[in-house]
Amino acid sequence: MTRFIDGEVWGIDPATCTGFAGGLPGEPPRLECVLFRKDDEEPIDEVFGRGIGWIATKLLHPPAAVFVEAPIPPTQLVKVEAGEIKGVTSFDVGSALMGLFAIFIGAAKRKGVPIVERASIRAWRSAFLNDSDLKGDVAKARCVKYCGLLGWELPQVWPKDAIRWPDQAIAYRFKQNAAEAAGIRAWGIKWLIAQGLLHPRGMPELHRTDPLFQRTSPQ
Repeated sequence: MTRFIDGEVWGIDPATCTGFAGGLPGEPPRLECVLFRKDDEEPIDEVFGRGIGWIATKLLHPPAAVFVEAPIPPTQLVKVEAGEIKGVTSFDVGSALMGLFAIFIGAAKRKGVPIVERASIRAWRSAFLNDSDLKGDVAKARCVKYCGLLGWELPQVWPKDAIRWPDQAIAYRFKQNAAEAAGIRAWGIKWLIAQGLLHPRGMPELHRTDPLFQRTSPQ
């Protein structure tokens, strides 16, 4: 007989500005974002040090399941269309994403979290946004919109553990990354149900979002 999980479910969007969504299934998630880098010139090892400290503190009260966005595959770091380079993820940014992903996954495994899974970008966007092919900026904006439709509160102010005061653009980035973490967590909850590890009854958030997944995505 399958035993259902008991505890919180987390979604994490690893980045130098990491998004986090956590809470018990069926309840609105706590949405947060934390900045690990002062500026683009700061050595990447500082990012990793702060990331280790942050996840270690979070795991003092471990969840039942953690879902972390998987890094972009190396073959997708450079986008070429009609023979022209249209988008490039820098080596520095790619290193930060892969390093933080490894830190968060490894720390959760070491802590003994029962379920630790990676969430591909296409999988969670397909589940939460009903479209796996959205461009990054469009997907981020739509995540923010969906969180608003669902009544999930996004970070409104700079977190107390941040390392600098934001300008308006960075403040909105906080909302975007926290909203993406919410999408990752929502996909994780659907995955748990599909695996028979979570009962669909008592899941008001999924009952509310399922019609959203089925209709045409808003522009």
